[in-house]
Amino acid sequence: MRAELSIFGRCVTVCLTAIWPVVASAGQEVPAAPASQDQPPSSSPDEDADEEDKKAAHPHRDLLIVPLPLSRPSTGTGLALGAVMFQNPKHEPQQWVTGAGALYTDKGAKGLAFFHSMSLGQDRIRLRALAAYTDARAYYYGIGGAAGEAGQRRIYDNRDLQFQLQAQVRVLPHTHLGLRWRFADSRWKNPRGDVDEVAAPPEEELDSTLSMIGPTVSYDTRDSALQPHSGTYAAATWLVGAGFLGNSFGHTRLQVLGNWYVPMRKTTVLATRVATCAATGHVPFNNLCDFGSGADLRGYESGRYRDRASWAAQAEVRQHLGGRFGGVAFFGVGGIAPSLGHVLDDSTLLPSAGVGVRYQPFRKNDVNLRLDVAVGWHGPGLYLGIAEAF
Repeated sequence: MRAELSIFGRCVTVCLTAIWPVVASAGQEVPAAPASQDQPPSSSPDEDADEEDKKAAHPHRDLLIVPLPLSRPSTGTGLALGAVMFQNPKHEPQQWVTGAGALYTDKGAKGLAFFHSMSLGQDRIRLRALAAYTDARAYYYGIGGAAGEAGQRRIYDNRDLQFQLQAQVRVLPHTHLGLRWRFADSRWKNPRGDVDEVAAPPEEELDSTLSMIGPTVSYDTRDSALQPHSGTYAAATWLVGAGFLGNSFGHTRLQVLGNWYVPMRKTTVLATRVATCAATGHVPFNNLCDFGSGADLRGYESGRYRDRASWAAQAEVRQHLGGRFGGVAFFGVGGIAPSLGHVLDDSTLLPSAGVGVRYQPFRKNDVNLRLDVAVGWHGPGLYLGIAEAF
């Protein structure tokens, strides 16, 4: 549920940005204020029981609807609409989160996305599902740091359909182990732009299917998944191309991340993150490690820098300003390389920095709306989203 995700493609980049991180906050009830002598007599036990039954029958829900006007060279001018429902019908330690989004622009870009996350058995089981469809322009700069720095690109008409399912079971305190399956059907057509300067991807990768499955593990001690003030979140996922499920290419993809949250004072939190990615085998260009589509290195266009390995380290200071408003300042550095073994000696260095504002739309739900301005090597980028970037 977090952050501008490649898993959502270009639709979620704009309309459901950051929903992946919205994994759910602690569903704790607010304690009642103590009764005073001036208050009316308390209700009878039967009336209290009836009231509790009503609460159980009608669990509290928060609905967030966010219209986002947009204008980008690749997609055109139009509107994205995102809606997220927060609820806790089973009184779990974590909320259930359901999101949907739609996008349409004057250049014909369109997209739909859906996401659902839930936990069962007092967070013993965690389940996630998502689906996304996009039909829009897509840019291909080539592979490697030199291609990204050159800035020349091919322009394609891209149709992309994606599904992802994940199930995890708690095996140790704060530790969940499970399985993830990812499916993506992608079509890249009608190349134009700098076709003479940028070598085309292999023909078979322009019309291909990804179907990958593998283990995923997470360790989570955060006090809140939506707005953490303390704790740790670490996760690793290793996906393998599965030919028997329809995968077009034999390859693997490993992603590892770690987030740490430290309260500096009552209204200030220092959030840090490190992440790495490695892909091996016959890796199609649209499944290489890259920046710009996830939580790492805001300030870079999605897919401009891609290769078989990537890494990033970030720090963000989050400050409550008063009422429902907050502000952030962040800095990060990362890079791409031909392989994980060459990260230290053959890595393209990419810095990123920026500031942002936060607004909490609900009084009793700690999800934030965010607006960030980030700057990388090639200019600023504007990011609108739901929940923190990480």
